[in-house]
Amino acid sequence: MTQQSFAPAVQVTRGMYVESAHRGSIAAVDAGGRLVASLGNPSESVYLRSCAKPFQALAFVCSGTADGLGITQEELAVACASHSGEPEHQELVASILRKAGLDESALRCGVHPPFDGPTREAMQARGARPTALHNNCSGKHAAMLATARFLDLPLETYTDPDHAIQIAIRGILGYLCGLEPEEIQTSPDGCTAPSFRMPLRSFSLALARLASEGEGISHLPARPLSPRLRPRPDDDDSYDDDDDELDVYGDEPEDPEESSESPDPFPVPIAEGMRRIWTAMRAHPHLVAGRHGRLCTDLMQAAASFEVPLVAKSGAEGTYAVATVRDGVGLGITIKIEDGAQRARDSAVIETLFQLGILPEDARGPLAGYHRQTVLNLRQEPVGEIRSIFKLSLGLPS
Repeated sequence: MTQQSFAPAVQVTRGMYVESAHRGSIAAVDAGGRLVASLGNPSESVYLRSCAKPFQALAFVCSGTADGLGITQEELAVACASHSGEPEHQELVASILRKAGLDESALRCGVHPPFDGPTREAMQARGARPTALHNNCSGKHAAMLATARFLDLPLETYTDPDHAIQIAIRGILGYLCGLEPEEIQTSPDGCTAPSFRMPLRSFSLALARLASEGEGISHLPARPLSPRLRPRPDDDDSYDDDDDELDVYGDEPEDPEESSESPDPFPVPIAEGMRRIWTAMRAHPHLVAGRHGRLCTDLMQAAASFEVPLVAKSGAEGTYAVATVRDGVGLGITIKIEDGAQRARDSAVIETLFQLGILPEDARGPLAGYHRQTVLNLRQEPVGEIRSIFKLSLGLPS
């Protein structure tokens, strides 16, 4: 019998009856790679969309760019963000670009109005038009551009899948997910940068490792990563002048047990990069999303108030990622709603965290608006609700 890819997850009621339903898949994996809980098929391959942003930002940090340009913790947080386009978000993105000697004209993410309602209304009142700085992905793009400038790589093609930065990002992600880079499929995201497709449980492993490194409770696998991301040494003849000024697949590193030097091929070790990203996201949740009606912000703030170490990252088309710690072990959770509905995704995220005991019962109140959302008519009267109906399989899927 073939396992069902997506299982019933969320219902939408009207009056006494179910009007709509959404199916989903969930994979919760610990830092050792053990499947802790699931719904549907935890090996279902999905596009990660913006859930991958914290790992895309690793190239920004590990290449030495963030240190070289004096990037602040706030700027690093916005590099991991799907931000709401508020003035603070715009200024931080512009600041990253300025430090790299660039401006918003270099961004290839496209333009859309800010997600934030007050910001959007203020712009409309003064007749202003949105720019690329308002794009929710502009922080990620600014970080990629800054890395390209810092390493003297081509700027115009920084979002191409075969650009050296994108190859390095895919290598880092594969390493943390337990996959070879060629096993990760890519297609253009809405912002033109590559979007990664992989099994839910593989990405959950990377999230668990992010939490583990962030909290300093475990270590990455000893096997070193192959892709390199370094500035070209002036006196190194091993580089091919026809390449993009970068050695992305260097020689096989020597056995780390036989060398006193770090096997990590980056100026800043991946583990250190993960700690910085974890810290920046936890310290500035409103920069990762926004101040008004954003689940990532409200969830991270609620978790922090109950001293639960947790970072959260939303993605388009019903995807969501959580990195946290349970019983002293890093845990990664990836959620995909089959039809891409945000209303179902948000409910499923909170329900998953309660079922796994990540959030205490007292967190139900602050997060009720996401967990059990009220359906209103045009007179703002309650007529139904959006509610999760699933029960996670613990351990191996049933």
